[in-house]
Amino acid sequence: MLFVYNLLIRLVAFVSFVAKQSKIKTDAQWQGRFAQIESLATVDLWIHAASVGEVKVIGHLIHYLISQKEEIKIHLTTMTKTGYELACELYKSDNLAVTQFPFDTKALMVKTFDIIKPKLLVIAETEIWPNCILEAEKRKVPIVLVNGRMSSKAFKRYTLLQKSFSYLLKKYNKLFVKSSEDAMRFLTFANENQIQVAGDMKFDAPLIERTKEKVDGIRIACGIEFDSYILVAGSTRPGEEEMLADLFLKMIKVHKAFNLIIAPRHIERVDEIKTILQKKNIQFKLYGSSSKHESVILVDKVGLLQNLYLAADLTFVGGTLVGIGGHNLLEPVWAGVPVMFGDSIYNVNESAEYIMNNNYGMQVGNSSELIQKVQSHIVGDLQFATKSSNDLENSATRDIGDNLLELLTHV
Repeated sequence: MLFVYNLLIRLVAFVSFVAKQSKIKTDAQWQGRFAQIESLATVDLWIHAASVGEVKVIGHLIHYLISQKEEIKIHLTTMTKTGYELACELYKSDNLAVTQFPFDTKALMVKTFDIIKPKLLVIAETEIWPNCILEAEKRKVPIVLVNGRMSSKAFKRYTLLQKSFSYLLKKYNKLFVKSSEDAMRFLTFANENQIQVAGDMKFDAPLIERTKEKVDGIRIACGIEFDSYILVAGSTRPGEEEMLADLFLKMIKVHKAFNLIIAPRHIERVDEIKTILQKKNIQFKLYGSSSKHESVILVDKVGLLQNLYLAADLTFVGGTLVGIGGHNLLEPVWAGVPVMFGDSIYNVNESAEYIMNNNYGMQVGNSSELIQKVQSHIVGDLQFATKSSNDLENSATRDIGDNLLELLTHV
């Protein structure tokens, strides 16, 4: 398998090089792809976090490591453009460098290791890059997987090439996995002494500060009275806006102070959503309008959702009442606001279970049940717990971080 993989990855790298030659000279992302990068003089940890989700989660680990060892040097790589941009935005430090992950060819990995010279390689989630792993082993750089998971679907794929995946995974020094189910699946490819169930670092996010001043400021920006009820629907997908429009029409008949904020997953759908609202004769305004006459606000900008959750009385996360599999259910929880979601949650099962187990929100089966539960929450018949600063678990991040710091003392 590795022979075929190397042929394919070299072909991909060559085609990309020919197509992106001009960008390689000026674009930091493509410079990273071809190992034309700079790093810190010394690097303790090379951490790889592929996309936005992994970058956010790995942030908890980075902050913990810095809190324990202020002088620690970290080089962070990402795969996606959005992940790279977020990492650059979040991590501005003289002790932390950010670049794109190179194409996984042997030559580019040799060059990247020569530049970064890490003492430890840390890979988030379950990214398997053969030449990166083999080069780390060759240089005696310990490899650690953090927040590892293996879905049943991925497990079936890996078993088709069990010999190759076992060969690579057994080169890891430690595999910190999320759950006992993940551990059982990894055990098919790795040794028991490599695997440790550490929990999921995504549950260790710090709470967002929710002060009256901040909430009032967001409500003013939305043109919403302080004592009005706000339902924020975030990351909505096609089909869900119609349901939310029907919910609004029912709520506004009995609760005149009801407000609905719709933040679609993709802002290029704003015109489509405008048409839906117009067909139902619902007056609306775009976020930022000074008008106070409309009770439906349509968000046409990115980067606002976290603040909007802060100002909400209740939230709904989209991609769950249609067959998308769900989006980030935890963001409202970190904002201290209950969250509702549908039954399409195959992308966010662990988050949904965590929320329901702690009464931070609830699952609804359909739009009718959503309407019913929102009504119950407004009148006070349905109540939820609120996550507070003194119940942050932080166990996964702390345990993994302490293990990495201990490993560093031996390399």
